[in-house]
Amino acid sequence: MLPSPPDQYPELMHHILNMVNSAVLVLDADKRIIFANSRAAQLFNCGVAELKNLDIDQLFMPEDLEIMVPNILKITRDASEYEGETMLKRQDGSSFLGLIFTSSLAWKNGRGIVLTIHDISNLKKLERMLKVSGRVAFLGHLLEDINHQIRNPVQVIGGIAKRLADRQTPRVEHVQAIVSASARLEKLLDTLNFFIKLPRPRLRPVLLHEVFETVVPSLTALARQHGVDWTVEADDNLLQESVFIDTELLAKALHEGMANACEAYDDKHHEKTVQFRLMTTQRPDQPYALQICDRGPGISAQDMPLVFSPFFSRKSKHLGMGLTIAQRIQEEMDCDLLLESSGKTGTCLTYCLVKERRRMIRLRKMPD
Repeated sequence: MLPSPPDQYPELMHHILNMVNSAVLVLDADKRIIFANSRAAQLFNCGVAELKNLDIDQLFMPEDLEIMVPNILKITRDASEYEGETMLKRQDGSSFLGLIFTSSLAWKNGRGIVLTIHDISNLKKLERMLKVSGRVAFLGHLLEDINHQIRNPVQVIGGIAKRLADRQTPRVEHVQAIVSASARLEKLLDTLNFFIKLPRPRLRPVLLHEVFETVVPSLTALARQHGVDWTVEADDNLLQESVFIDTELLAKALHEGMANACEAYDDKHHEKTVQFRLMTTQRPDQPYALQICDRGPGISAQDMPLVFSPFFSRKSKHLGMGLTIAQRIQEEMDCDLLLESSGKTGTCLTYCLVKERRRMIRLRKMPD
């Protein structure tokens, strides 16, 4: 907590605060601005005199006045400080993303507040650019693997076609090999096309029971196709909760995880089971999750770091893109995908789900 405002040397204090390369505002107990430094005037595109005596509400967006602003003030007065990001409004009507630091200030008839504000709009743009650059770099590495994956079936087709050209009567196995290699190549190209052109998620609040109605029938069909017994577990109360997702993309991610679980078993396994369940987590930002578990042999410690890598598979004739696609979808929805595996208990894939993109400080007003 800052000390009481000094009665002596006010001009010196003003001079010092004007030298600070951050916007500084001082509020009295009635949340009116009693001091603004020159950097604050620049940030809000007005003069210092225009900021003085303004209610701090006039610098926030209208949608944040009922809940977020009172919460920031209460947190500051109760805990002596606050730090967070929010959109702020300039006097000319434009807006910017501000990083706010607040401190409690002892005042004559209550508690005042000091705010330090930084415009981080450009930093957020840079963050988005870096995210895009990371994807571009990933696709660059992916191209090297694509080159290898395409060359193999093309060489098979070319080699066998050459043999056929030397024969008057084609052999059935040669024709079948060409058909098989062509099918693999077609599947590879379709998968890569989906992965590279993955649409931006259309995120919206969706009740979990709607998610189940969408995904369970297709997952059931996939389990039957692989001869796998599977169980579905979901608490009725949890099914009434909502999550912020793109249902269609989540269904695709779950399909890839389910296929991976079904393929964990080989012909030696007499009992093939997969469990699909809705669960809660200990994560405030991602409080719910969908989990797919198998009882297969598990993933070795040396393979665990590679399971989400493109084209990684220990099974022949598998592309090894399923979990890569699932992870990419989860990342696009700002959700985590967790994997646990053991030789004794099998493998569990956990799809964490965001309930609300807005922070709690913007959702619920704190009690007085």
